[in-house]
Amino acid sequence: EQCDDGNAIDGDGCSSTCTTEPTYFCSGAPSICSPCVQYCLTCNDNVSCATCNSITQFNASDATCFANCSAVTYCLTCTIANAVSGDFVQCLSCSGGYSVDPSTD
Repeated sequence: EQCDDGNAIDGDGCSSTCTTEPTYFCSGAPSICSPCVQYCLTCNDNVSCATCNSITQFNASDATCFANCSAVTYCLTCTIANAVSGDFVQCLSCSGGYSVDPSTD
């Protein structure tokens, strides 16, 4: 078992099958689980990432995640934007003669 927080509730970082849930890290016995840094998929603490979510890239120099501009065709610079449906990569500048069209964000 990866963690044991003494309950069988999913969604608190330690699943009902005693595995660490995505975007959380757990330590101790009984386990205390906390969220990873923003945009991390897995982490070992609340300061650095081990892997990033699907819209971000890993920065090995400081173990953080940043916007993955290559997720958008022709995008040179980008940011992570928030919408009701979730986070997404928002292109700020493009290559190849393309331009950013705010009406498609």
